[in-house]
Amino acid sequence: MNNATSLNKGAAACDAAWPLVLRLAGLWMIWSAWASAAGWILSALGHLSGAGYLASLPVLLACGFFWWRHTRPSGPGAWWRNAWRRRGKRRSLALAFGLVAVLSLAAALLYVPWSFDAVTYRLPRCLYWLAEGRWYWIGTLDGRLDYSSCGLEWQSIPLLLLTKTDRFLFLLSYLPFLLLPGLTYLGGRALGVARRPLLIWMWVLPCANSIALQCSGLQSDGYGVAYTVACLAFAGVAIRRRDPLACLFAGLAASLLTGAKLSNLPLMLPLGVIFVVAAWRSDFFRRPAAVSLPLLALVSFLPLAAMSYRHTGTWTGDPNDQWSFRTGNPVAAAVANLIIAGTDLTRPPVMVGTDAVNAAITRAQSKISPFMAWLKKSHKTFVGIGYGDMVYEGDAGPGFPIGCFLIGGTLLGWLIKMKPHVSRIAWWQTAVVGCGIVAWLVLLAELGSGHSARNAVSYLPLLLFGYSRVRPFHRFLYSKAAPPLAILAMSSVMLIIVLTPARPLMPLGLLRVCQSVGPISSTVTGILEKYELWGNLRDDLKPMREHLPPGEALIGYACAFRDTSYGLWKPLGSRVMVEIGVPCKEPSLQPPIPDYVVATDQGIQQRYGQSLDAWMKQEHKEIRYSFMRSTGLSGHDRGALYEWCLLGPAAAPAQPAR
Repeated sequence: MNNATSLNKGAAACDAAWPLVLRLAGLWMIWSAWASAAGWILSALGHLSGAGYLASLPVLLACGFFWWRHTRPSGPGAWWRNAWRRRGKRRSLALAFGLVAVLSLAAALLYVPWSFDAVTYRLPRCLYWLAEGRWYWIGTLDGRLDYSSCGLEWQSIPLLLLTKTDRFLFLLSYLPFLLLPGLTYLGGRALGVARRPLLIWMWVLPCANSIALQCSGLQSDGYGVAYTVACLAFAGVAIRRRDPLACLFAGLAASLLTGAKLSNLPLMLPLGVIFVVAAWRSDFFRRPAAVSLPLLALVSFLPLAAMSYRHTGTWTGDPNDQWSFRTGNPVAAAVANLIIAGTDLTRPPVMVGTDAVNAAITRAQSKISPFMAWLKKSHKTFVGIGYGDMVYEGDAGPGFPIGCFLIGGTLLGWLIKMKPHVSRIAWWQTAVVGCGIVAWLVLLAELGSGHSARNAVSYLPLLLFGYSRVRPFHRFLYSKAAPPLAILAMSSVMLIIVLTPARPLMPLGLLRVCQSVGPISSTVTGILEKYELWGNLRDDLKPMREHLPPGEALIGYACAFRDTSYGLWKPLGSRVMVEIGVPCKEPSLQPPIPDYVVATDQGIQQRYGQSLDAWMKQEHKEIRYSFMRSTGLSGHDRGALYEWCLLGPAAAPAQPAR
């Protein structure tokens, strides 16, 4: 009797207190919402600056303090420690995740962060806004500086102001990565997934290529997964406890997800379903928490959509489809994206003999050329099936860790004979998973990106929770074969983290020794070449920056589409780069041309419609310094070399002697 009473008390305490991972996730939500809301509000006031953020800091601290105090356990708090020990029985999986986290942290601390998206538009737009003291429509050659979602940028700006460096920006992805195991478990439980499968998924999901590789970098896809599972987890608490505050945080996570990336917008279908159920069960709309609804709108995609409509007449801000992401036939586009997803799931971390494999695939595709042409007509960036020598974070989706576990587990499940574990599922839980699959298919039909596997990673939890109910795979998850295969899958991403050219941890001496091994010689040589290429990319504008005139606060910038000014801003706060010749501005609104300008011949042609020589003559400029820079900013090839020039005032003509 006493034992039963103590168990009941323990269960009641467990139900009354908040899991630590949700308390920490709540702090992260408060930070994310504060950063986005402060960014838009300070921009409206014209005070996007350190002083503006300092003035709004008490709001962040007060909300964080209130949340932490409200969710503290009423008892000694041992219940959650014991609960998570029980949930962490898969210690080998937890250790594997810990090793992935340590390797990722080491890589982030050793290298300057770099990615194509970050340096071409995400970080430059932050610096342009800070220089202007507000968000504004930059209107430069690359439209992504204006219409791309800016949730991650709003979180980056306070860190840039505080630290004056980009070395700590990886924390914006790394800290949510550490919360993913706990949030995945709680999010899956909210949808009725059984504990035993979740004890595996909570460790395997964060090791998807796109999530594990991006947590030490500057990409904006992987960290959105934490918003997805956080929404599910908070909604589950709201439904179970009828807690309107938990419902508010579920809505906050969903709103922040759309503010992080517009491709997440279809996810509002499944997350909207669970939010409505949570709001109904917690009586959210009749509680004081409902007054926060304007905040949910402010941190979502809506402010940028409104600004985009104001400046371009379309809510997406890209009426001309600059990057060819719009699709034609939705069925053809979906099929093309499914092929991209399949290629991503079956792509090994390192692949030997890719030339022979791709040649065989090309021959096979040539036999169905009308079908491939039909796909490419509706998906302009689709290039067919092809495998690279190794995985890179720029185009990595869930990748081999998830593909190995799904495909291998399904095949093994057909061989396993056991009675399936049947659990009761509420109608809304089935509806959320079903709507998640529908939302994913909508994305595949509407997104014409060659990186759609990476763009869709925020949908991954719902897809995996749904696939866990497929009978063969369901049997596999309950078998003794599941943990070893999970370890194998997680090990593959460790290999990528060690070898990736973006932040390599492999000693170069060991790789050079491997060059002499015949079967892998060409592969190792290719990896070493990529190391050299990425080493140059991390600070490829250093030669130009070293020749900029000291003390010159304003430097003009007139380079070409796909070029970036980011490296010229360093050290951050030392100078301001001014976009000149911006195509969409009226002549009266064009900024005056500074004394010194960094320009290329292609950039002057695209901005002014004339050659560099003619423009220099017109503006009385001369070349003070030039160097050759590669166009290969994607990190996959060296590209061509072309000249970057530092232009200064032309010397006055010599006066004739009297």
